[in-house]
Amino acid sequence: MKNSRLSYIEIETLQEFCEFVEAQPVEPSPSADARITARVKQDLQPSIGWLYAKFATIEAGAGVATLFFCPQFGFAFSGHNAFFHALHEQTGFFTFYLICGLLFVVLGAAMSALLLSYN
Repeated sequence: MKNSRLSYIEIETLQEFCEFVEAQPVEPSPSADARITARVKQDLQPSIGWLYAKFATIEAGAGVATLFFCPQFGFAFSGHNAFFHALHEQTGFFTFYLICGLLFVVLGAAMSALLLSYN
């Protein structure tokens, strides 16, 4: 059974809250209000060009990373890799490139989640 008595910290917190509720409202100055509103608007409506540049850079990075594993269009950074050629022969054309496409999409989404922020 829980003890019904309040601790010192709980009493102090409750007193501070009561003081806050009973205090007179304070409004920011018009200049501070305008600056805050402008900052919030800027944060909620980022530049379309900047946002596009971020996404393009992330997708280019995902594409380059994908080319290390999946030779596409006769171009790959892994060179002539016997393992990937054997995998390509075993899985078939459609399945191999479907896996490579999924790798590109998942890698791009993961990089976006890690690198993009609200700031």
